[in-house]
Amino acid sequence: MKNQTIKILTIILLLQGAMTYAAEGIKPTQDNYGFDWLNPETATCVKMTDKLMAKFKHCKFEKSAGFDGNTDAFTCTVSTKSEYIVFSNESVCIDQLETMQANGD
Repeated sequence: MKNQTIKILTIILLLQGAMTYAAEGIKPTQDNYGFDWLNPETATCVKMTDKLMAKFKHCKFEKSAGFDGNTDAFTCTVSTKSEYIVFSNESVCIDQLETMQANGD
């Protein structure tokens, strides 16, 4: 019984690692919109372009990463002073930007 429990826990841990890798392996597309949340004073929703996405050093998809706590989003690092949060479409982006600004983030 103890060995079986250890095997099950090992499988769960391996699956969690695989899910995290998959979440990091996907990237935003040109259908997505986002803004640089580290620069809130100049943040505006912009459509993802190849030129902008080429600047992303790392992207990670996260469940409930939006500013309302319920919206899925990518976080994409450009530099230590620039990080985009990217949403599924323009209206979601605008809602999240307004939420961030209203909360003073």
